[in-house]
Amino acid sequence: MRARDLTPEEIHAYRSAGVFPLPGILDGDWTARADALFEAVRSAPIEDRHDTRLRAMADMLEAGGVELLTPVDQTPTGRFQVRSFNWRKFPGLTSLGHEAPLPELVAALMDSTRINFFGDQLFLKEAGSKRRTAFHQDAPYFHLTGDQCCTIWIPLDVVNRENSMMGYIR
Repeated sequence: MRARDLTPEEIHAYRSAGVFPLPGILDGDWTARADALFEAVRSAPIEDRHDTRLRAMADMLEAGGVELLTPVDQTPTGRFQVRSFNWRKFPGLTSLGHEAPLPELVAALMDSTRINFFGDQLFLKEAGSKRRTAFHQDAPYFHLTGDQCCTIWIPLDVVNRENSMMGYIR
């Protein structure tokens, strides 16, 4: 069950901007369930995960002369990993896309009668990490097209400007 309903103003803001924060939209039970599911992925042996090797990609880009957003006076520390399509090895994750109130919320935001779950992606950035995610465009690896696509970001920790919140540019 969701913690609250969407307001008409939130739906209008999403449709106008294409992105909109919905704080407190999941209740504590769903947030705890999501945290437990993601912990199972985080603690799984490497062979049971689909990891994006970000350090290897960064090394390759830097070797090619691409300047990354790492402060010169700081050595990057802490793990920063991306794990995709975890539901294949961890079927419990599909409950977030099927049983949680998220499909109903997405349908309301997009004025749609049908929602298809495509996949999941888990970003793990350890507390205190000085690694920074470079500005990027998801389109080259986002395998869906059209105006009826929606991505949901569910932070499981408190996120604010001081600890590197997500940013979007329309």
